[in-house]
Amino acid sequence: DGRKTHPSHLKTFRDGWRTIRLFLLMSPSWLYFFPGFFLFAVSLVFSVLIYMRPLTINSVRLDVNTLLFISFFGLAGYQIILFGLYARVFSVIEGLLPKDRLFRAYHSVFSLENGLLLSSIFFLIGIAFGLHIFLAWSNVHYGDLSYAASLRQTIASASFLFLSLETFFTSFLISSLTLSRR
Repeated sequence: DGRKTHPSHLKTFRDGWRTIRLFLLMSPSWLYFFPGFFLFAVSLVFSVLIYMRPLTINSVRLDVNTLLFISFFGLAGYQIILFGLYARVFSVIEGLLPKDRLFRAYHSVFSLENGLLLSSIFFLIGIAFGLHIFLAWSNVHYGDLSYAASLRQTIASASFLFLSLETFFTSFLISSLTLSRR
């Protein structure tokens, strides 16, 4: 800055962190959407592959215990995407970010009713997996089930029921955030 008589008043780490923090807070896509989508997509692919049968990569076998962790990371990715949605809607409403193409596209498709419909679809899929487990259990006269097969079904059922709950409450929260103010 051309000063020669006084040292810089900037603190390298503190001011650098403040700058990075501002960039991240003002860019919900980079902070939330992209990492969340990556986590969700990778988890979805591996969940489907491992759900069908154990997956062996080189000499490493991925089975139901891996499926449980991968499902957790997929649900975390979905939650991170929803955080990005909350941040984007809040930032646009408060005038911190413009109504960009992504926001307009989302807003033209999203409604409380569409969110509740998606939540219902997730719920029915979760119930179907749960019902499948119950029927398999009744077929063995409520005795022991195959550990791996039943755990696959249980993880799928619990994951879809969790997605249903997240989508249900997100639909109401986003709808309340976007109510017109007078």
